[in-house]
Amino acid sequence: MEDKSIVHTITKKDTLFFFFTMAYSAFMMVFTIGGWFKLGFTISCIVFMILANIYLMPPKALRPFPILCGLMAIVLSLLFALYPDPLLHLIAFFVIAILNTVYFTALCGAGRYDSGGYRFIGDIFRVSLFDPIAGVRLPLTAYRSSRRGKTGPGAKILWGLLLALPVICVVVPLLIRSDAAFQGLVDHVLRVISVKNVLLAALGLLLSPFLISFLFHLKKESGKKEAVREEEAGKVGDPLILNVFLSVLCGAYIIYLFSQLAYFIGAFSGILPEGYDFTRAEYARRGFFEMTAIAVINLIVLFVAHVLIRHKSRGGKWYTTAVSLFICFFTLFIIVTALFKMLFYIESYGMTRLRLGTSAFMILLALVFIAAILRLLLPRFPYMKMAILSLGLVVILVGFADVDRCIAAYNIWAYETAEGEKPLDVQALAKLSDSVIPYLIDLMEGKDADVAKEAREALQYRFNWYFTKDAQGNFVKTKYANGGLRTYNWTLSKNQALLLEYKDVLYVENTRAPAAGILG
Repeated sequence: MEDKSIVHTITKKDTLFFFFTMAYSAFMMVFTIGGWFKLGFTISCIVFMILANIYLMPPKALRPFPILCGLMAIVLSLLFALYPDPLLHLIAFFVIAILNTVYFTALCGAGRYDSGGYRFIGDIFRVSLFDPIAGVRLPLTAYRSSRRGKTGPGAKILWGLLLALPVICVVVPLLIRSDAAFQGLVDHVLRVISVKNVLLAALGLLLSPFLISFLFHLKKESGKKEAVREEEAGKVGDPLILNVFLSVLCGAYIIYLFSQLAYFIGAFSGILPEGYDFTRAEYARRGFFEMTAIAVINLIVLFVAHVLIRHKSRGGKWYTTAVSLFICFFTLFIIVTALFKMLFYIESYGMTRLRLGTSAFMILLALVFIAAILRLLLPRFPYMKMAILSLGLVVILVGFADVDRCIAAYNIWAYETAEGEKPLDVQALAKLSDSVIPYLIDLMEGKDADVAKEAREALQYRFNWYFTKDAQGNFVKTKYANGGLRTYNWTLSKNQALLLEYKDVLYVENTRAPAAGILG
């Protein structure tokens, strides 16, 4: 519980920060949601990093881990300006939030559990959610207490703005009627400052108290909570029951490993079900969901074994560690097996977002169990920090690989090398993001007439979604085309320019198109 008796001193820097944060919150909503999470989001992330660092200075002694987290958050924010992948953007958004929380927590020394164990995750939730929400009124209360009986420059400025507002509402219409140039300027400003942007800015102002509370707690409350060693947490449970349980589980896993010999050694082939036909499809379809369930169960078992159980003798603890290592290596084995099954499946039936995504998830899961192995061998190893870095690294690699581009490149390569033996699902490619436009153009210009026709139809739909003709016959952008600073995306901009090179082939008359804007 927060101590209500504590009154924080509000400095001029704090007051200035309150106003800057409110302005930033309005700016952030207009640039992120108003810009459909493209370059505007990247700019907002970088501005927030600069603003927060200036306010929270001077920093504590930073170690490589939080510095890496901060850098990874900035790198991940670049994905929004580079590639048009909404699902990956959603994942990256939450990963950026985690990485930024880790960075700022370390910057202010606000963490209680810095050893890198499971309670480290609790620190992330406490700093980013629980403390700011529970103490959202604390910055305002502290400001009122420090300004009681005083009228600072901020209040005077606010009163001046409020008094000027009704006068401006009368003067501006008079100036508009008096001069055409000023009228044009006001009309241009009103087009830029749309009702949508005003509503987004107002929403940002409503959310600003939570952002202020987040950084205010880091600034004022850091260092007041004493660091706690995770190993001191109370443990319950009987180690003998645990070791028997783990032994039975390991026995089942050993039998499973024995059964795998049926795939490779003829003497054990009788283990397979009667009439079983060993095909890539049958082999590949089985394994992923079962692997995920087993991995989750094993993580829970390992957590219980090494967090909730107090060992009374070294022998019992060593035995628990040994069987836990076996469980980790067994889990790595089934993860690798499932990954190879997925590769077989991709080779047989092509690559999709789901298949590529599950492969990346399996790699992340393998890294988590490698961290668990290191924790078992090295008791002080910060396994949760490794898990967070692994999460950031996998999302960065998948994001900068441009998933849709990889899918199109692989499937077209498989189609061309198979020389017609494998069909190409052009409709599936057409459902991907604009990253596939160059590949669809190559197919449209290819020798296969059926594939070229499907590719052209897919490109015609995209072209008429982004471009149309005005009354003079000039091509203009629709409202869905890439344009402006907030909505800029490198891949969208490049590939829409590529579409314009084929405008005579791709434009279809009498197509219902969205509202148009000037091309440029």
